Amino acid sequence: MPPPLDLNHPSLELDLLPQTFFVKQLPVDANIPVTIASELITAGGNPSILSITRTTEEISIVGEAVGDDGQWKCIKIAGPLEFGLTGVMCSFTTPLRDVNVPVFARFRHGIPIIF
Repeated sequence: MPPPLDLNHPSLELDLLPQTFFVKQLPVDANIPVTIASELITAGGNPSILSITRTTEEISIVGEAVGDDGQWKCIKIAGPLEFGLTGVMCSFTTPLRDVNVPVFARFRHGIPIIF
């Protein structure tokens, strides 16, 4: 028999952020738009989430939408979660897959962020 479920575990605490977000894909040789780069270096720039990832194939940018340019919502799973913990993302995304909801995930130190 499996151990009882810990209902206070951080992986069961979800936070739906009120903002909408954009997800952009750029060619790997593209320049990061100045408006986005300035959010990283400007003291007054305080987006709730801004992620820029560059790989050998692409640049992907996720950020808080301005006006109507965002169509993604964001759910944060409370954390931090231990690095050795397995199955949290799969358990969370399987029901979304079953109803055809696309998922785009980003992680910060021990905290999954799902778009």
